[in-house]
Amino acid sequence: MSKTIIEVDDVTMRFRMNSDRIMSLKEFVTTALRGKLRYQEFTALDHVSFQVKRGETLGLIGRNGAGKSTFMNILTGNLKAASGQILYDGEDIVKMGREFRGILGYMPQQQALYPGFTAEGFLAYIQGKYGL
Repeated sequence: MSKTIIEVDDVTMRFRMNSDRIMSLKEFVTTALRGKLRYQEFTALDHVSFQVKRGETLGLIGRNGAGKSTFMNILTGNLKAASGQILYDGEDIVKMGREFRGILGYMPQQQALYPGFTAEGFLAYIQGKYGL
C-alpha cells in the first residue's frame, strides 16, 4: 500500500467581495471613503479534504469559479487558507515554507508575464523569485 504524501484536511477559503454593482474606480473610491461599500462573503473552498499517495498524479478539474486556482494559490503559499491545513509527508506546508516550494512542481496556466517569455525564462524567473 502506498504512503500518503499529501493530505488536504478541511481546507476552507472565504473572500469578502463588494456586493454593489460594478462601478467606476472614481465611484468605488468615493463610496469607500464615505464608508458606504457593502460586502458579502464568498466561499471559494468549502471544507475540502483529500489525500494523494506516493506515485499518484493529481489533476484539478472543474468549471470556472470552482476553486481550482484558489486551491493552487494556497498550495503554493500565495494565499493562506481561512481554516484547515495541508500536510506534506506529515509536515504542515506553511511551516515548511521554502522547503516545500522547492519540492513542489507547479506551472500556472498563464505564465506569459511578458511577450516572448519562454518556458525556460519563466522557470528561471520563478526560481529567482522564490529562491529555489
